[in-house]
Amino acid sequence: MYTDAELEVAFALTTSEADKALGAPRRGLEVGAIADLVAVEAPSVADAVIDRPPRAFVLRGGVIAAQHGVLAAGVP
Repeated sequence: MYTDAELEVAFALTTSEADKALGAPRRGLEVGAIADLVAVEAPSVADAVIDRPPRAFVLRGGVIAAQHGVLAAGVP
């Protein structure tokens, strides 16, 4: 997979599409969804996949689990 479009498909297969296949369609960016999120700074999905920038923060169940690579206190 080399093009931006192909990299976006690869990203979806490991995130939203994998979630659907596992029967957990409640994840996403809408009210009532499970608030699991990894935020990275990248100009595009393709850049995020290729460059693998550091995670700015990680939400797990709506709670900050890590920021700038440091695990938050009390996270299992």
